[in-house]
Amino acid sequence: ISNWLQNGGPLSGRTTQPLLFCGDHSIRQTMSTALRDANGNTHQNAQKTGDTLIIQDTYMKDWWKQIAAAQQVTLTAVYPYWDPQQLVYFFDQKKGSSVTDYQCAEDSLGYTITQSRGSVTLCKSSFSSGGNLGSVAPSPIPAADFVNGNPPSNKVSQPIDDIMPAGATLFHELLHLFSESKFVPDVGEEYNAWRIMGKVVRDDNTYFTGDNAVDNAESYTFVACVSPPLVLRPRFRC
Repeated sequence: ISNWLQNGGPLSGRTTQPLLFCGDHSIRQTMSTALRDANGNTHQNAQKTGDTLIIQDTYMKDWWKQIAAAQQVTLTAVYPYWDPQQLVYFFDQKKGSSVTDYQCAEDSLGYTITQSRGSVTLCKSSFSSGGNLGSVAPSPIPAADFVNGNPPSNKVSQPIDDIMPAGATLFHELLHLFSESKFVPDVGEEYNAWRIMGKVVRDDNTYFTGDNAVDNAESYTFVACVSPPLVLRPRFRC
């Protein structure tokens, strides 16, 4: 990953470095907005009565329908987003109140866009949610000390957030970017350590399975960030 970040690489045909953004950088459109090409330009329609609209493009229209079906929502709930920095489109439901709002407006820590050269976006919350430089050492309770699955009463469990470094969000998103948006279980991502381990029920009254945990990016983030430091690049550690 370090070599790919610094030098680009053959992954999915990419030969350029991915981008890193701080804060949302896309613009929510409508299907009646003028369609832009890979250079960001609009084009006159066949009737020469105006610009070609997004809804008039077969590929974009099919993509719109696919996302709505995948998210199990109506077509009107899904919008095209245009990223003027990367010159790419993607589809998703409305986020926030402004057309320039996306995941950061929904209190996300970060997100990944895999189109074109690819990018990771870190939201403001990822910088203000705590975290440290990995200077707090883990103090695990030996498994042998647990009684019926519970820690001994004379020992205090250390919250995993205490030892998660501020760079954990970036590491999590890099897994998605490097794998072309893989590391996402069919049942959705999970970020709580106890739920990942299948010890606590999720909001939908189901439990995470071992297979779910293997497919879950945050599982690897926890392992990497509480184990001996994993060097991603000089002076950056998770």
